[in-house]
Amino acid sequence: MSDAASSPASTVAELQRQLQQQKAENARLAKRNQSLEKAKRDLFEQLRLLIENRFGPSSEKYRVEQADMFFNEAETLAAETEEPPPAAAPKDEDDAQTEAGRCRRQSSS
Repeated sequence: MSDAASSPASTVAELQRQLQQQKAENARLAKRNQSLEKAKRDLFEQLRLLIENRFGPSSEKYRVEQADMFFNEAETLAAETEEPPPAAAPKDEDDAQTEAGRCRRQSSS
């Protein structure tokens, strides 16, 4: 009987020991997880810096005039070559109706 009476006590003691081991293991794993998260953040920062260094703006600095010329060159050339359309003479209402009639007759032919 003594064996049966000590069995629950030893079971409780064994369970408490396992609980302590698992708590220690959880603490160790949490610490390792924090360490790995920090390493991951550091690696992502290094990767970001490498990409920025490789594909970011060059170290050559442009003057303001050069930068404006680079981005607005096409617009500037187009504005210089365009001529303003000739001013149309105002038409009276009868001329407008006559012209509209001519357009209708030509399109129906």
